[in-house]
Amino acid sequence: MILDNPSDLYKFILNEIFTARKIDPSSSKAQADYLISLQPIASNLWRSYQKHSINVDYENQQNQECYLLRYFVPYTYYLSSVILDSNIVENIKSGEKITLTCFGAGAGPELVSILRLIENSEVKPKSLEIGLVDYSDWSFSQKIIIKYLKELTLKFKFDFEVLIYVHDFSEPLKDDSEIINSISRSQLIVFQNSINEYTYRGSELINFQTILEKMPNTSKIIFIDQSENYRNREELLRQLELVSQYSEYKFKKLAENNYFALNLTSLKQSLPDLIDGNLYAKYKEEPFWSEGLVLRFSFKLSYIFFGK
Repeated sequence: MILDNPSDLYKFILNEIFTARKIDPSSSKAQADYLISLQPIASNLWRSYQKHSINVDYENQQNQECYLLRYFVPYTYYLSSVILDSNIVENIKSGEKITLTCFGAGAGPELVSILRLIENSEVKPKSLEIGLVDYSDWSFSQKIIIKYLKELTLKFKFDFEVLIYVHDFSEPLKDDSEIINSISRSQLIVFQNSINEYTYRGSELINFQTILEKMPNTSKIIFIDQSENYRNREELLRQLELVSQYSEYKFKKLAENNYFALNLTSLKQSLPDLIDGNLYAKYKEEPFWSEGLVLRFSFKLSYIFFGK
């Protein structure tokens, strides 16, 4: 399978970063030196993720580079894995257009994930459209991932379109916006690794209500996060219950798993040697351990599917 070899994705991302930085492709030393120079940025990014309220300048290209080389590839397994575990998405069928809207999408790991799901299933869509919504400009990373996938989708033999929307979820969604149009034709609305970013103030609650009202009756909303963020999950459930009280439609829980184990230890063999020991480490060793630069390959996830 094309997307079952993550080493190709790692190498593609590395090459695109080095090209953007005009680093000599024939100089392993220059490449290694650049990755070593990213260690303080990668360490600060990791520390930011340990806080309840995340504040990262994602428009800084080096932050995006560190994200791509550490978090992106494991995150591409989240959506496809929980869809298979839940066995609930029956409205994605062969011969039809598949549309997703993904909030807090960043670089767009959902793109790779849904394509992997399609590749490993009997679903053969007519076309695929994915809307990526985030408050930051992730264009550097998104261009890399879309370039990688465009080459692959030629082999899948269906049309593939990515729509990029920059929107702060703390601001209200407008009824005539392109994001609302995307929601209104989506089979899946995805919130992955983002629930700790919400404050549940007025506009955010209204946005959840708007999404519920505008999405098709057969659509599903899915929230995916790591299980240790259980306090955020419980607050989310309370707030969605509150939204349901003031809406014509209700958030109906369809499926959930609070401790879904996702073992990706096979990724250790896929990690390029250039990354291991220069920017990140596969094993608990110093100074990488104390600086938060040791990679994780096993995750406990929590997910919830809602309908209306």
